[in-house]
Amino acid sequence: MKLSARTLQILKNFASINKSIVFRKGNILSTISPNKEILARAQINETFDIECAIYELPRFLGTLSLFDDPDIQFDTNHLKIIDGKQTISFYYTDQKMIVAPSDKTISLSNAEINFKMDQSTYIGLMKALNVLQLPAVCVLGDRQTVRLAAMDVENKVNDRYEVEVGTTPHEFKMTFKGEHFKLLPEDYEVSISAGGISSFKGGDIQYWIAVVGKNSTFTK
Repeated sequence: MKLSARTLQILKNFASINKSIVFRKGNILSTISPNKEILARAQINETFDIECAIYELPRFLGTLSLFDDPDIQFDTNHLKIIDGKQTISFYYTDQKMIVAPSDKTISLSNAEINFKMDQSTYIGLMKALNVLQLPAVCVLGDRQTVRLAAMDVENKVNDRYEVEVGTTPHEFKMTFKGEHFKLLPEDYEVSISAGGISSFKGGDIQYWIAVVGKNSTFTK
């Protein structure tokens, strides 16, 4: 098996959420953060025929980068990375050592908050979050517009970045930890329920990020 550039991009992103991963049979990759506040799932072009666990995903990706055109062969307790006359054996870990998501999906078909966030909007938001050194991302609604904001909900810093992304009949402030915004820079359809569950759906990838309940409000 050869991994495409897109699959490698997804795996590098998943490694920022959880350093470990379980490859399950089929063409779906998924991961969950150790604190279970970020869940991500992606559909890839490759199909895995074996289920195995990698404890250090960054190390595995670094090993792949040692080769120009690596081919992966899966065995019972390890995989082989082969390129010409070069071979590296990379051993699996016990799945019990890894925090991994279940196969259950989360549906937000009746979410009260819905808007689109394009790639440039996401990149601008993250730049502002980092440059201004702000700790939170908020989705704000004033019964007219929906705005994305990089801000400090504890008001220790007054600086704030905002960008309008949609309209709403509701009033709300849904707060996320800035460190949890680990999305690939793409276009997303965003849905957030009043109960505090959010979905960011891209073309072949989807993230669910927990809302910080104590700093969030919603009024119909």
